[in-house]
Amino acid sequence: MSRKIVRGGCDNGSVIVTRLDTKQAIAACLDQWRRVIVDCDDAGLPAHVRDIESVSRMVYSVMLDTVAELECRNIAVTTGFRNTKQLLAGMLNLSPTEAGTRVTHATQLAPRRALIGEVLAPLLPNTAAALAAGEIGPAQVRVITETMGAIPTDVSATDRDAAETELARHARSFNSTSLHRIGQHILAHLDPDGPEPRDQPQPAPAAQRRGGPAVGV
Repeated sequence: MSRKIVRGGCDNGSVIVTRLDTKQAIAACLDQWRRVIVDCDDAGLPAHVRDIESVSRMVYSVMLDTVAELECRNIAVTTGFRNTKQLLAGMLNLSPTEAGTRVTHATQLAPRRALIGEVLAPLLPNTAAALAAGEIGPAQVRVITETMGAIPTDVSATDRDAAETELARHARSFNSTSLHRIGQHILAHLDPDGPEPRDQPQPAPAAQRRGGPAVGV
């Protein structure tokens, strides 16, 4: 296993210089964080809760980048799985729904690569930036991706970008339930007529439903 010097600041301001690998370095910092929490006074504890939540969101952003790399390199197929969703479900003991959500989020939020290898911005750049900064969480990401997916295809790219910008901005201040309502307002503005109604089969005449002859027969 390759090892390198990792320099990182923990909550108490000290700097760790270590030859541990990345996972071990993070685990060491978390252990130190636990000790800091125990010694923390009551007034400072809420700040730790906010910081821990923020870091967990940042880690989810890194997970999505990694899932995107799995997808880009076709790792699932080369390791005997049908697709990345199945790989994640089997490797991490996730349900198919959980694994599918991670793949969907990675597709929308992780940097992309052109055929020539050029790195492209994420499809939802503002949402990706907010998650990477720890300002929003997976629940808000789910609402944003679902809302963006519901925007009609004939809506202009400018309006789509504006919608994503607004959703990412509101996601920093609202929980997923409130954000969903905001998303519905945005959809109503972009598509005031709503989705096309599905064709419903015409009900049979009353006499036919009772098994009798139709009127006029």
